[in-house]
Amino acid sequence: MGKVLSAQNADLSKKLKSAYHQFITGLKSNLLDCGRTPKSVKPNCHIMISIAISSSGDTVPDHVDSQIKKSVLDALSRVHLSHSQALQKIAVRKY
Repeated sequence: MGKVLSAQNADLSKKLKSAYHQFITGLKSNLLDCGRTPKSVKPNCHIMISIAISSSGDTVPDHVDSQIKKSVLDALSRVHLSHSQALQKIAVRKY
């Protein structure tokens, strides 16, 4: 019985980590898409999304902050940066 529960926990943990990775990828993409909307943000300021995640255990972090400088979003809009280059400039802090 213990081996079955252990295998189920390992499988659940693996699925949770995969879902978390997809979530972070989507979050970063949405930050690029929606972050260009506010026009009053100065180029030297940052746009940040902060999310609290309720989870049981330590498989995924409890909190995630992602931020990008407005000037990067402006460069993306002017096609000075590619989407993948802009994605790399997003800072993600997990805790």
